[in-house]
Amino acid sequence: MNQTIKTTLSICLLALYTITAGCTAKPVAEREPSSTYGRAKLNEAYFFDKATINAREVKLRKFDLNNQADINQIEQDAKAFLAEYKKRKDSDFPETEQYVVGLEAKEPFNKFDFTTGGLKDAAEYIVEVYNRWRRGEIKVDEAQYQIAQVSRAVVLNYIEPVKNHYEFFKFPVYLSRFLSTPSVSENYKGQDPDLKYVRDEVYQEKDISKIDFHQDYRFKDVNVTDGCKYLKAKRGFGVHAGFQITCGKTDYKIKFGNERYSGPFNTRIYRALGLVAPHLNYFDNVVVNYDRKVITEFNSRAPTNIKITVVAVPVTTRAIQEYENPFDFISGLRMKDGSFVDGKTAQARLFKRPFDKTFTEDVIDTNFESQISQFVFGPSTLTLKDDPAMGDELGPWVPDDFNYSDFKEIRGLIVLAAWTGNFDVRKDNLRLLAVKDSKGQKRLRIAFGDAGSGLGHATGAARSGSTIEDMKWEVSTVYQDNNNNDRSSHDSEERISLSGIAELEYAKAFSRIKLSDAQWMTRKLCQISPDQIKAALVSSGLSSAEVVLAQAKLLERRNKMMEHFKMDEDFVASCYVKVDRKLNYDPMKNSLVTISYDNKSKATAAPDRGQYVKDGHLLPASKVKQDFN
Repeated sequence: MNQTIKTTLSICLLALYTITAGCTAKPVAEREPSSTYGRAKLNEAYFFDKATINAREVKLRKFDLNNQADINQIEQDAKAFLAEYKKRKDSDFPETEQYVVGLEAKEPFNKFDFTTGGLKDAAEYIVEVYNRWRRGEIKVDEAQYQIAQVSRAVVLNYIEPVKNHYEFFKFPVYLSRFLSTPSVSENYKGQDPDLKYVRDEVYQEKDISKIDFHQDYRFKDVNVTDGCKYLKAKRGFGVHAGFQITCGKTDYKIKFGNERYSGPFNTRIYRALGLVAPHLNYFDNVVVNYDRKVITEFNSRAPTNIKITVVAVPVTTRAIQEYENPFDFISGLRMKDGSFVDGKTAQARLFKRPFDKTFTEDVIDTNFESQISQFVFGPSTLTLKDDPAMGDELGPWVPDDFNYSDFKEIRGLIVLAAWTGNFDVRKDNLRLLAVKDSKGQKRLRIAFGDAGSGLGHATGAARSGSTIEDMKWEVSTVYQDNNNNDRSSHDSEERISLSGIAELEYAKAFSRIKLSDAQWMTRKLCQISPDQIKAALVSSGLSSAEVVLAQAKLLERRNKMMEHFKMDEDFVASCYVKVDRKLNYDPMKNSLVTISYDNKSKATAAPDRGQYVKDGHLLPASKVKQDFN
């Protein structure tokens, strides 16, 4: 089949895909599709068979955790792995290609790297849990649970980060999931097991009133304007461009794109609520010493290709990440003679022809290149390469695995996601960690490895991040379900749709939320004061106009949640904040938004950037001047 036919058929398929969606998408409450990844069982564990760890094909061995002999064996296999790890690390072991086989491991994601730190950490944790159980520090059920969790994280390292194969005749199902929104009902059945060790993996209670959303999460003693050093490219899977840099004595990951505000904001909120998330901060004008590899390795991210088939026959393949021009994120260049060249001019002078996918190093003007001292980047985010809050990363985490969906702490996460607009709460962005507690003992924690999506439009095909104008004023809606499947005695049941959020990856745990779960999370959200919301927004890089509008929308979302979730009157009175949906804000007349926590602290102001708010809409300066006149 030639390329023209493939392309034409692909377009037809995608068109039919879109048309079908409008006819078939239904509220999640009306169906229970299976999860893409949630298949693990609590009585099963998998680890590398010690007999194959030096073979080309490394096999995964199954262990029955109800069988004492198997529990003993997985501990022995973990020890064998650690011994081999140490042997390879301490010697010049020849590099060989090895691949994990079995279960859901798929090429090219199943390449086995023995020296990966996460595998060592997982093996060490399995051995430690086994020893803690033998010493009588934990009961056998807790030991079994944790071994199953860790072994599942190991397996998930070798599975595609996102679903990458779609059958045409299943498109209506795929798209209905993609467009569906979670529903909330007091009639939903759901357990809430009394397993404290699992609850503690998700949340650690904090006194939110004492948190400084600005200072508590800033990096200490970091200088990004003197000149950071390029370290290495981002080679993992991901849509957004980025790379690693060294500023002073600390290594960071720099990331570009539409998560520049939402990433720092979400991580502040999540950490304040007792969840685990990385330290993530917004920066303007990060300066990186010139290194040609910044340009040549800018698009080194591993490709993730989406394959479409018709009755198992391949039709087309599409990459889900874009090839990006580094100068879309470079403000300009500092030259060796002290001058500054803006980004547009610099690109025209550095490249002999426009930058595109066919870029090769011979298009670089070496004469102009020799005069460059530093890159100056525009808006970006930095996170610590080795963040102590993130501990040891063991692998991805899936909310539909085991009995996670029985816990309100898990189900309630989707209510938080709706409030912040985080539409990308999926396997590859959720991680299982081993984090040291206050006594130095490693404990399992479930973490948001990437919480960047949000503060934008979070449903449908046109999802966006860090676009305050696109944020909805409400993310919950009451509706009548005439086709409920919960054996209710009523012909029609009132339910609440989390209409402002539709996750990119369907998870059954997030589809049907008990009313008490939603109320529980709303109570936690109400612990965050309006001033703290403002501080989190200012600290995340938004302009003053964006802060004013985003704060109003977040407060109104919370107001409507309390109404829709039938919170009691006394509680509503303690949390409700009146919001004007037609608010106006002019930074020239109303002054810039500032935050400070006491008389001694220096006030921090959100920048102007020429934006205004008119009748509840964010507008650029030129448009507002016309409207105000």
